[in-house]
Amino acid sequence: MRKNYILDTSTIIYDPECFRVFNGNNVIIPIKVLEELDKVKTRTDFGGANSRRAIRNIDEYFKEANPSEGVDIGKDIYLSIDNSNKRDVRFDREENDDVILSCASRYKDSILVSKDIAMRLRAKSFGLKAQDYTNDKLILEANDIYKGYRNMTLEENYEGFDEVGLDDCSGTIFSELYPNECVQVNFNGNNRIYRKYPEGDLRPIVQTKKAVYNVKSRNKEQAYALELLLDKNVQLVTLVGKAGSGKTLLSIASALDCVLEDGKFDRIEIYRPIVSVGKDMGYLPGTLQEKLDPWFGAIKNALEFVIPNSVPLEEFLYMNQNKLRLEAISYIRGKSLNNTFIIVDECQNLSRQEVKTIITRAGFNSKVVLTGDIEQIDGMYLDASSNGLSYVAEKFKNSKLSGHVLLTKGERSALATEAAMIL
Repeated sequence: MRKNYILDTSTIIYDPECFRVFNGNNVIIPIKVLEELDKVKTRTDFGGANSRRAIRNIDEYFKEANPSEGVDIGKDIYLSIDNSNKRDVRFDREENDDVILSCASRYKDSILVSKDIAMRLRAKSFGLKAQDYTNDKLILEANDIYKGYRNMTLEENYEGFDEVGLDDCSGTIFSELYPNECVQVNFNGNNRIYRKYPEGDLRPIVQTKKAVYNVKSRNKEQAYALELLLDKNVQLVTLVGKAGSGKTLLSIASALDCVLEDGKFDRIEIYRPIVSVGKDMGYLPGTLQEKLDPWFGAIKNALEFVIPNSVPLEEFLYMNQNKLRLEAISYIRGKSLNNTFIIVDECQNLSRQEVKTIITRAGFNSKVVLTGDIEQIDGMYLDASSNGLSYVAEKFKNSKLSGHVLLTKGERSALATEAAMIL
């Protein structure tokens, strides 16, 4: 039985290609949604870019068709624009949401699709069907996210396995490991940690006792992270962890080691999305760098920790100004970053389209590191399973070019760890 899916503005901004996922059903765009997209399209952020892309897609569909009559866009999907502004008596406020809800109420077997939780709750409270847009969710719950490691126990005298690992994992229990996945193996009463390489061999991780720019791993998860961060051949690393787990500190220490010590890359570029916690402070005074300073406080704290105590931070930044840059994520579009160690912090506040834009900036001999805490999301319409960081970690787990680690242990302080757990 065909259903009528009414698309809210938030859904279309979230995914400009959303029209093509409702196979065998009718998709209806309220005229008020088009008006809202028209207002958003002038913005310079990714919301504006997605609005412009969505409008272009809609225009392409109706090049030779009447929007109010509708058109088949493939996969038995019938797309139309509802140009009626007739109000349902239940939705008589002078607000755009009421016009969209009125549109949904006029169709039989209609389902409102919205990323706005309050909008969905309003619809349901009046007896309308409403659902989240979940087409891009590879995982439905945050607890299901790929960890990047596992524990295994071997029987005594397991054929072919010893302290140096295995030359070929095929035909063994290690064959089920993903490329660059780490594993703690209990063998003959001893626990040792290993990594499965893309070529299929299993090798021990010897990183735990080595200091990397004044940073040592404090637990096996951090050892896994350093193993991937320092390997030039692992071109994409995703680190998900709660506050104080060390994801930012480990990334920066590894970047400095790879660039300033080993010369694996020419420079470091660190990006952060400009998303406020709490009420937005509005425009900040000063130069571009002065405007960015408040957003990069956590990055500078990490830099102060890893650089030698005898060197002031500002002096270190000045001496390495051609090697180290701190920039807002807004300025990455259109760039081609060659020979660069790229760190994108607070990546949980980015959508999958935004993360795609970032990763595709990586040029020849570059490495991309994405970090974030999926329990601290400030971006509108994102959650622990739909944000760009979770999406990439899950989507790339089969890739030989990438690695992932879920950091669960807080190391900042006992107070920070307990606060992250109980608050």
